[in-house]
Amino acid sequence: MIKHYCSLCNYETSYILTFRNKEYFKCPNCKSIQMHPDSFISLEKEKRRYELHNNDVFDLGYQNFVKPILEYIFNNCKITDRGLDFGAGHGPVIAKILKDKNFDVK
Repeated sequence: MIKHYCSLCNYETSYILTFRNKEYFKCPNCKSIQMHPDSFISLEKEKRRYELHNNDVFDLGYQNFVKPILEYIFNNCKITDRGLDFGAGHGPVIAKILKDKNFDVK
């Protein structure tokens, strides 16, 4: 089995599954789930996909793009939980929607 180290905290991860020919690992330290880097798409494909959305927080397409993340938060987090939206770029739509719902997000 391929050894994989967490890209967040550098702990050795554990293999959890293969889905669509991509291996996934879970970190026992920070609990993140990560795909093995060998399965990452090329930088060119990533850029093309990224350019398909508009980073305007009021853009409905962008809001729909992040909907799975928001649904997870609404279903698994309490309004008293606090969040950090890092890497949000120029259009922090997740933070805006969460703040509109009275979540404490920085």
